[in-house]
Amino acid sequence: MVRCVEGKKELAARLDGHELRQAQLSSCVEFVEGSLQSGTQEEVLSMKRQVEERAREMAGEFKPQQLVLGPEKEISVVCPDLSSACQTLGEVKFENVQFKGSHVKTIGGIKQPRHIAFARTGEMVVCEKDSNCMKVFDGNHRLLRSFGHTGPEESRLDGPLGVAISSDNTVFVAAGNCVKKFTLEGRFIASVGSEGSGQLQFDTPWAIAYNHTNNRLYVCDTWNHRITILNHDLTFHGSFGSRGSEAVQFINPYGISVSRNGNVLVADFSNNRVQIFDANGRHLSSITNTGAGERLEQPISVAVGPDDWVYVLEFDCDRVSVFDENGKYIMSFGKKGDKDGEFKDPHAIAARDDGYIYVSDIYSNRVQIFQ
Repeated sequence: MVRCVEGKKELAARLDGHELRQAQLSSCVEFVEGSLQSGTQEEVLSMKRQVEERAREMAGEFKPQQLVLGPEKEISVVCPDLSSACQTLGEVKFENVQFKGSHVKTIGGIKQPRHIAFARTGEMVVCEKDSNCMKVFDGNHRLLRSFGHTGPEESRLDGPLGVAISSDNTVFVAAGNCVKKFTLEGRFIASVGSEGSGQLQFDTPWAIAYNHTNNRLYVCDTWNHRITILNHDLTFHGSFGSRGSEAVQFINPYGISVSRNGNVLVADFSNNRVQIFDANGRHLSSITNTGAGERLEQPISVAVGPDDWVYVLEFDCDRVSVFDENGKYIMSFGKKGDKDGEFKDPHAIAARDDGYIYVSDIYSNRVQIFQ
């Protein structure tokens, strides 16, 4: 009851603040409209600077956190006449700003969760490394089943790290030094790989991604510093990359994702960058900096949302940095800690088709969901 009362007081205080600012906006609109109706062109132009300065002052008072009540609540200040009234002044720009990074939900009780993938049917599959299994959840995040920790030796998983799901809901898992293939129900189909640096050998494959444009699987062969491409039947298709800091070189690639147009994004951990390639491994561009020219800090995972925004999970500073489809920095969210919206050595990020962002927070044994 105390928390409810405190919440009501906080909402009331915020509402008072928004009503005051709305009154200020209305006053500004009335002043502009009155000037436009009764003033001469010379008088209107002479007031332009005064109006711009006042608008700038009011805009500075609107801080993003003041307008956010929670993932399911919104406060909006509507002033439909402001745009039409100010257009005649010229050089007045209106922007529709979207705020992302709000914590929505936490799924607890997952032992050191690693990578996450989503089936077309709505299920979520999570690598539970310490339990040597995959956990399957329904669309409401209720646990349905686990697989990989029992059964014949060929079907068992050894510390699963990466997971990807094809269009036909086939589940591919990177575990040990191999890639295994299952049905969504957990029935084992096939396996490929052994330790080494040969054509179908791996050295700690950390992450995998499925490219729906060409039906191929892309494997981060982390300690071989390369990307291996497999066909749907796990036969070898090709590879690209070597150890180094030039384009198409990697030092410990830990994360990988595929965009809607088939481009491949690789989190090049020790080079502090995300490299972007076409489906054949041709280098297109790189993302190296966040806001104010700050460099990425140990990007460990990358995801591409349905809006083509790129989400980069930075291990060193426990945050997510967000970029548009052209690699332009937009914002960051998260910091070190145990509270909602905070991370403790996050290892993987995934984007669902509805735009929700999932982050596996391994030492807190949870997956956090953001919008």
